[in-house]
Amino acid sequence: MAEKVVLPRVQIESPFSAPTLEGTIIRAAYTQMAIHHSLTQHESPFASHWMYPPVLNDNLPEERTLGMEAGFARYIESDLIALYLDLGMSGGMRAGLEVASQYNIPIVERRLYDAALTLEEIEARIKKDAIRPLDALAGVYGWIHD
Repeated sequence: MAEKVVLPRVQIESPFSAPTLEGTIIRAAYTQMAIHHSLTQHESPFASHWMYPPVLNDNLPEERTLGMEAGFARYIESDLIALYLDLGMSGGMRAGLEVASQYNIPIVERRLYDAALTLEEIEARIKKDAIRPLDALAGVYGWIHD
């Protein structure tokens, strides 16, 4: 019988919403990179803001709330909250921190890029380093700005 693999369950928190399609796509690419980074740390990551926006309309307050509540419901089984801060801290991330504190879940701050870089430099690097072509992400998340 195969040995059971147990990895720490990590909630990924990174900014998602942006006022422009390009901003949303950059944030989606960054979230994908954060998930990848977590996997390379031998963790089992989950990012509700990566999974739910393709099926819920983030522009409708009731659907945004539904997605956030569904993501927060998974916090109870999480071992760690990983805050990926290269693009700053969003309102959704702050809400996630409040839920994490209610459950006493450890929080770790992470960066994929040097903190000395400007936001514009980081966004340019994300465009260059994206795991999948940005137009592929636009096909999945682009309808948010239609």
